[in-house]
Parts: sequence; C-alpha cells; structure tokens
Amino acid sequence: MHFPNHKCTSMLVMFHCQFVQFAVEGGVLHSGRGSTMSTPVSDRNGRTTAVVPELEMIKELKAMNDQIRERCQRLEEAEKHSLMFMIDRNRKLEAQIIAYQQEIRVQDRNLNKAIRERDNVRILLEEVRLLRERDDEEIRKKLKVELLRASELESENHRLRFARC
Repeated sequence: MHFPNHKCTSMLVMFHCQFVQFAVEGGVLHSGRGSTMSTPVSDRNGRTTAVVPELEMIKELKAMNDQIRERCQRLEEAEKHSLMFMIDRNRKLEAQIIAYQQEIRVQDRNLNKAIRERDNVRILLEEVRLLRERDDEEIRKKLKVELLRASELESENHRLRFARC
C-alpha cells in the first residue's frame, strides 16, 4: 500500500519494525514455525495450520493496521485542511500586496506631482529674484542718471550764479 503522506509512510515503517520485534520476542519467528510454547491449531481435516499466538498476533496486527490507516486518513485530511487554509491565506496576502502596490503607485504619482510643483515654484522664485535684480539695477541706473543730471543742474546753477556776480 502506498501512502502519499510521508508521516503515514514513516508510521508503516515503524509498525513493521514493531511487528518484527514482537514476532521475534514472542517466538513466532523461531525456527520458521511457532514456538515450542505455542499449541498448534488444526483445520477441519486435522492438519496443523497455525499456532494460537500467531492468530492472536495477526488479529492484533490487523487492528493496529486499521488504527494506523485511520490515523493516516485523519492526518491526510488535516493536511488537506491545512493546505486549503494556507492557500486561502496566501490569496488574501496576495490581494493585500496588490492593494499596497496600487496605493504605492498613487502615492508615487502624488509625490512626483508635488516634486514638479516644488520645482516650478523654485523656477518662479528664481525668475522673481532675477527680475528684482534687473529692476534694482535699472532703478540704480535711473538714480545715477538723475543724480548726474541733478549734479549737472547744480553745476550749471553754480556757474550761472558766478556768472551774475
């Protein structure tokens, strides 16, 4: 019998080892026949078929085999339920990951938009600074021109005063 579940397979190996140990210790495997302490059992024709401990052992082994088979079935069923649970949990986690990825994409777009807006503000601030510098320079030039004119007018006035005198 083949069990796909490794737990069941190892249980069968353990069962086989226990069977061999039981058989050797009980004298069943002694000299290939029953032990000298066993009493033979006859069939309908009077032929010796088996010894009593062998029949009892076979019944016990069959019962143990049935128990092992039931335990293997329960383990396989539990493993199947566990697998289904893990598959379901995996699906939920995958859905959660997809939701996080979408949220990250939205946040990336918003971040990129904010960075573009920040860069635009920096450019505008630089333009304002340059305009102020240009305006300041133009104002200085105008002031210099006006000061020069005022100085020329004052010189002219001064000359005219001396010329009257």
